[in-house]
Amino acid sequence: MQKIRYASLLLAIFTSLLPAPAQAVNWVMLHGTEADKAPLIRPFGNVILDYQHTDDTRIPAGPWLNQKAVYNQIGPSLESSSQLTLRKIQLGARGALPDPRFNYQVQAQAGDNDVTGIDSGNRVRLLDASLTVSIIPHARLRVGMFKYPGAEEGLQSNVLGSYINLSNMGNQLLQERFYDNDGSNPHNSNIPGAGSTFRDIGAMLFDTFRSDSWEHTYALMVGNGRGISTGSGSPGQDLYLYWSSEYVFSGKGVKQEGIKLFTWLQDGERTLKTGVLQTEQSFERTLVGGGATYRQGDIRATGEMVKAKGMIPNSTDSGGVPGTLNNAGTQVSSYNLLPEEEAIGWYIDLGYQVLPAWWLDARYDRLDRGTKNNSNERRFTTLTLGTHYFFTPTTRAMINYEIRKNKATYLADDTPQNLLLHSYDNRLSMQLFWMF
Repeated sequence: MQKIRYASLLLAIFTSLLPAPAQAVNWVMLHGTEADKAPLIRPFGNVILDYQHTDDTRIPAGPWLNQKAVYNQIGPSLESSSQLTLRKIQLGARGALPDPRFNYQVQAQAGDNDVTGIDSGNRVRLLDASLTVSIIPHARLRVGMFKYPGAEEGLQSNVLGSYINLSNMGNQLLQERFYDNDGSNPHNSNIPGAGSTFRDIGAMLFDTFRSDSWEHTYALMVGNGRGISTGSGSPGQDLYLYWSSEYVFSGKGVKQEGIKLFTWLQDGERTLKTGVLQTEQSFERTLVGGGATYRQGDIRATGEMVKAKGMIPNSTDSGGVPGTLNNAGTQVSSYNLLPEEEAIGWYIDLGYQVLPAWWLDARYDRLDRGTKNNSNERRFTTLTLGTHYFFTPTTRAMINYEIRKNKATYLADDTPQNLLLHSYDNRLSMQLFWMF
């Protein structure tokens, strides 16, 4: 009996230390504020190692026939269909200044990803550098570089994320990549700069209001529209609006349980060289999203939808790896954009806690891309089955298997476009995450 009591006590302690899943969390407040009596310096960091694999199905049609298909290679290098990668090393600090009305956060990243590369010029990049001022009642001010108020998939942190790869919606619409042109130049691979990492440089007013069990949060931000880049900006500024209302069951911070409803908007312009003459033009880029999250006990659920207008990604030329010549040696495969198209994406994510340290995960996501013109429309659907397990409160292993089914909605099944879309392999991913 005594041993059972000790075991129960240890299990309870272990459970209390485990990070909760990324649902029903007030991300805007969690990222931008500090708890009462927070220390001056609170260091944090993590290391992510992952392995991903596809069957390396080659391009089945078109000018790059039998060459490697970009969608079956593992990023960011796109050199292999099976790769072990030191994905991220992140190190930062946050805390409150001697005057507790001021708090800060700084964070840098290294590793092989959309932002940094171990063997490239960008070995280390700054991700966060912000100061929050809480002087005016109900209007906290955060300035610097930080995650903008928007989609739940973008706001959630690596620590609490339940999947290795983003949804189609998250990868193609939310994780913005910055291109020089629309891909019309046959001799330019149009490799983008650093991904946005769901961040921008600007200023944000925000706060939370409690009314009985309800927690309402607003955010209004103006940013330069270039993600974490300090280079030239978009023609104007990006505007971000955010609102969430959550009925809180219990807990607080990352362990808060409840039902949250949220909506958001991002609106701005992007400059792009287009057409054969590569004429520089400005295009509107607007995203509107919303959804709901639920977290209580052993169950979590999230549903989210995004409508996008302008600057829609359009894969590469015939699925070729960017920079590779076609079989005739006349054209370089490049990333392409549809600067005046539209898209809509959504996902449903469900999780069940089998044991205090063990979760089962399932996410179904769909992206309809190029919906303004029937000939451009492509539908991407992925069912991700996964599980993650905490060996310790700071060490987690995760396994995902993605079943990918795509089609050109208004084209016949035997067209080159559909032959390409049907050749997407399923993808196996495994990840080891260590937080310190």
